[in-house]
Amino acid sequence: MKKLLFVTIAALLIFSCKKNQVVSQEPVVQTEPVVAEPKIDYDLSNMNYNMISSITFEMLIEPQKYADKTVKISGQFYTEVEEDIRYYSVIIWDATLCCPAGMDFIPPDTMSFPEDFPPQESQITVTGILRENAEDGNLLFYADSVEF
Repeated sequence: MKKLLFVTIAALLIFSCKKNQVVSQEPVVQTEPVVAEPKIDYDLSNMNYNMISSITFEMLIEPQKYADKTVKISGQFYTEVEEDIRYYSVIIWDATLCCPAGMDFIPPDTMSFPEDFPPQESQITVTGILRENAEDGNLLFYADSVEF
């Protein structure tokens, strides 16, 4: 009985002892919250002319497929006034410079022409959402950001 009591006490002493844990006193570093980039459904900014031409043509044929999608496109900035309405476009040219492809866009309300826009034919990247026009069913490209 004494041996059993001795073995039990020894086992309790062995298994109940814990090693001292060292707690580090490193300062807590607070980082800035990570802001997620907006999800881009169709990134045309790195595509060649043929791909951009095909996709923009498909957008005209099947606008419901592209409605409410985020698009990013890069090309040359172009603007013109027609019947007292200013139009803004990002244009991509083919190799022979004969046949442009691209998109008109509606700039953010925070931008005003000409102060906030680059010169004609400057390289720009436009990111925005395609929304269906209630009047005619065509897509309108509302720009969230215009970078040049």
